[in-house]
Amino acid sequence: AKSELNNNAWTSASEIGIQAAADVTAVDEVRSDNSSNNALFYTLQGVATDNPTHGVYVHQGKKVFF
Repeated sequence: AKSELNNNAWTSASEIGIQAAADVTAVDEVRSDNSSNNALFYTLQGVATDNPTHGVYVHQGKKVFF
């Protein structure tokens, strides 16, 4: 608190500051090749599988539903 009111720490919303630091990661590019990886399906978490069950998957750059 930057101020005092009745001997107590006090601050207004205009005195509040936020500092944040984070490592930002992202997918910059998706490459497609003609190897056997094209047969794989990927979960939304990026885990590859060749035997998808119920859910949403990415296959050859497209969203597919099972």
